[in-house]
Amino acid sequence: MIKRCSQDDFTKGSIFHIYNKTMQTLKLFYKDNDYLWFLQRFGNVLNNYPATIFAYCLMPNHFHFLIRQDSEKPLYSLFNHSLSPYVRHLNYKLKRKGPIFQEKLQHIKIFNEKYLIQLALYIHNNPVKAGLVSNPIEWKYSNYRNFIMKQPDKLTSPETLEIFSEYLDEYEQMIQEYSKWVDDKKENKIFIDS
Repeated sequence: MIKRCSQDDFTKGSIFHIYNKTMQTLKLFYKDNDYLWFLQRFGNVLNNYPATIFAYCLMPNHFHFLIRQDSEKPLYSLFNHSLSPYVRHLNYKLKRKGPIFQEKLQHIKIFNEKYLIQLALYIHNNPVKAGLVSNPIEWKYSNYRNFIMKQPDKLTSPETLEIFSEYLDEYEQMIQEYSKWVDDKKENKIFIDS
């Protein structure tokens, strides 16, 4: 079992995989406008919590962010200030009350580049693994397109593209190989993780 990070782990320069999933019967995003509402809110709050987003993907019932804390302000505050208003918005829309997520915000600290790259591939491949699209470039709610087109936007900074620059020319091929590896693992052709 993976242990959640403590408050002391959230120091400037630390990199985290931050994610969470809704309770079984609920979705996090129902329509395009829901994704866009959250991304807009997250982008606005990001201005107050300096961070570098390496990879992200919003899914119907969960989200993933691979993100570096660039100040002393802890990243979990960025997510708390983004998710709380979104949950209120969603509850109002669904005419319900109460929590939406199964657990508290989940976070894993990243310590090496190999794991960073593997997580980026995992995050970007999520819509393919879930059967929502056949190619990650078709999914609008991740920054995979930014990687392939080498274009920054509000959430994907030029620094992110620079950090991943040695991989960007081959990233599309890497994600295809990763997707095949996931499929092979599902069919029990692969028995150990690399």
